Amino acid sequence: MSCLRVRMARQERKKAFMVIRINTAFSSKKRRDSVRERWMPQDEKLKKLEEEKGVVIRFMIGHR
Repeated sequence: MSCLRVRMARQERKKAFMVIRINTAFSSKKRRDSVRERWMPQDEKLKKLEEEKGVVIRFMIGHR
């Protein structure tokens, strides 16, 4: 798919913002890593998803 076609396809799509919260304790690094590996593409697959589909995935650690 050419860059122009990708840009045009992005412009035609409606934008959406979604947050999915997964509760884990700060000390549960193994659990967070497991969730990342299962649900989040890595490297080139992640870049392709962002560029072609406009889907941005980020993991954050925080508390209320």
